Parts: sequence; C-alpha cells; structure tokens
Amino acid sequence: MAPRSTVISFAPIVALSTLVALVLQLHGVLLLWKIHQTRQIDAIRIGLLRKKSYFFRNVKQLKQRDLYRKKRSCWHKPGRTDLWWKNIWTGVVPEECWKENFRMSRAAFVNLVSELRPYISPNPKSPNHRALSAEKKVAVALYFLKDTGSLRMTANSFGIALNTASAVVCQAISNYLGPKYLHLPEDEESMREKVAEFEAKFGMTQAFGCIDGTHIPIQCPSENSQDFFCYKQFFSLSVQAVCDYKGSFMDVECKWPGSVHDAKVFANSSISAKLRSNKLPCTFQTPIPGGVKIPNYLLVIQLIHCFLSA
Repeated sequence: MAPRSTVISFAPIVALSTLVALVLQLHGVLLLWKIHQTRQIDAIRIGLLRKKSYFFRNVKQLKQRDLYRKKRSCWHKPGRTDLWWKNIWTGVVPEECWKENFRMSRAAFVNLVSELRPYISPNPKSPNHRALSAEKKVAVALYFLKDTGSLRMTANSFGIALNTASAVVCQAISNYLGPKYLHLPEDEESMREKVAEFEAKFGMTQAFGCIDGTHIPIQCPSENSQDFFCYKQFFSLSVQAVCDYKGSFMDVECKWPGSVHDAKVFANSSISAKLRSNKLPCTFQTPIPGGVKIPNYLLVIQLIHCFLSA
C-alpha cells in the first residue's frame, strides 16, 4: 500500500500570528499613549509649580517693597508746569495746534471727553487736590499715542509725574467706547450700505471690507519669549484688523504672539467663526442672469494695493 500523505493547514497558524501581531501593536500604541499622557501631566504640574513659585516670589517682593517704601511726602514736585496744556485748552495758541498735537479737532476732542467723563473723572474723595481732570487725561493719552512718543516727554509736557501718565484712558475707550463704534454690520441694511460704498470706491462687487495683519512691537517677555519673536526680527503681538471703505475699523483681534501665522490668527478669530456659522448678515447678488449667487466677503489688503496700482 502507498503511504498516506499528511496535509498540514497553515491557516490557523497565520491567523494566530496575525492576532498576536495586532495585540503587540495595540499594546505598543497604548504604551505610547500612556507615555504621552504622563509627559503632559508632568508638563502641567511643572507649569503650575512654576506659576506658584512665581506668585509667592512676587508676593514676597511686594511685602518687602511695602515695608521699605517711604510714605508720600508731597503730591506735587516743584518745577513741574502744565502751562503748555493750559494755553491750548484756553485758546491762547492757534486752533491748528489741536490736530498737530492730538490728531483731532477741538470739537471732536470735547465730544470724546464727554463720552469718557463718567468713567475717568477724578475721585472726589481723593486726597490729591491736583487730580487730573477728564480733559487732561484724554489729552495725555492722545498726545502719547499720536506718534508713540516718549512717556517722559509726555509727562513733562503736561506737568505730571511719569507714573501718572497711565493707560486708564485707553482702558476706558476699549471697554466702553469700543463696542459702541467698533463693530461689524449688524443687519442687512448696514451690510448693503458697506457693500455699495465699497463697490463705488474700489469697484469690487460684494466686498464689505478689507482684512490684514500687522505686528505691534513689544518688549521681550520674561516667559516664552521665542513665541513672540516674529519674522520681522523683533518681539511683537500679531494684530488682525478689518476696515470698511472709509478705513474705519470694524473688528480687531490682538491676542496672538508674533510668531503665529496670519492664517492661524484668522482661522481662530471671531469674524472667521461668524462667517463660517452664517452669523453675519449676508446679501447675495447675481452679476450675470442665471449665474451663481455671490455672497459677501472680505478682501485681503494686498489685493487692494495691486488693484489700485494696476
């Protein structure tokens, strides 16, 4: 008789080896994920410890400063004078000095002061009898902002101390007047007006504004300074602005470090979210009969430059 041949099936062996390989791969993925989670937790813990140490160090420094600080001996140092400001305010100097020094007319200055007065008026209970008036506070802020001049020169021009020329006026403008005057179109009528004026001035259909980014120079931050170093080779904050046909601001984003690309700033901005979720009023237009309806859009400012130079 012929010997019987034994047939060995390799299918179970292949299936078993495949299963073992998958289990090993899954185990490796879980191990990597666990390592990643551990590193993240360690990084968070180290960051919290660093902030805690920084906080207690600052508290200790503040206590030492209050302990050794001398009490205020006077509210006004002799030699300081605000005669220049008094001459402008009382009308001794020509009216043209208002625009040269404050970038606005006297009437516009008075209107701005009247809107800010409830928020920046001096405290009547203050022991300083020479507390700055609302007019002087606004004038100090505008004089400093007109050409980003020296803070010391501004203080000397108005006869005040260096630390008196603070940012209180800018904070009041940002908190109270910003939402009133700086906003995107809120209804279809205002959107149609922006679109019509933009088309009349630049010839671009359905565009309601221009968008671009810029960099505001800042001092080198004490932490994560590399994030604020921009491609222009200085430390900055990245600012995204949207303007209408008159060049008036409608939306401003200023919260990203200088190294962040403009595309990322726009993708994470409030106006991008409103455009994606259709929360902005939209007016469609069909330039060609039977064609595609064109929605409203923003124009990148470089395209405006190319369009005007063509």
